[in-house]
Amino acid sequence: MAEALGRSVDAARQLASRARRRLQGAPAPLRPRPERARELVGAWLVAARQGDFKALLGLLDDGAVLRADYGTSTQVLDGAQAITEQAVLSARLAAHSTPVLIDRRPGVVVVLNGRVVSVMAFTIVDDRITRLDVLADADRLKHLNVSHLVTGD
Repeated sequence: MAEALGRSVDAARQLASRARRRLQGAPAPLRPRPERARELVGAWLVAARQGDFKALLGLLDDGAVLRADYGTSTQVLDGAQAITEQAVLSARLAAHSTPVLIDRRPGVVVVLNGRVVSVMAFTIVDDRITRLDVLADADRLKHLNVSHLVTGD
């Protein structure tokens, strides 16, 4: 189905899910208010910094997906368990993370030695993190206008 639509597998699944809800007359999922989204991202950062597996797992939807773009490779993690395990392993990065807005989505930026090394945007539905999109491609990060995140301007 994804190829026929010219979309990624994750995007095709999301389209199918929305279509099923509309056909069944189900209400659209609730997107959190910006303040609530910031609270959830803050809770994610605290739990990640502390390596709190249970707290991280509690913030994620069971069907959550993490997609990371490293430039030369990509990584996709399906499910709350796999994402939580990766987050616990990445606690060092969480210690250098700052909450930001990325295209009106809540997110975090990781700055090490004055250089942005990754950005992660969260998708939150019904008070649960359903998707995390990570960009850690050094070449692409150089072209983003994120210097103010490093300098504090």
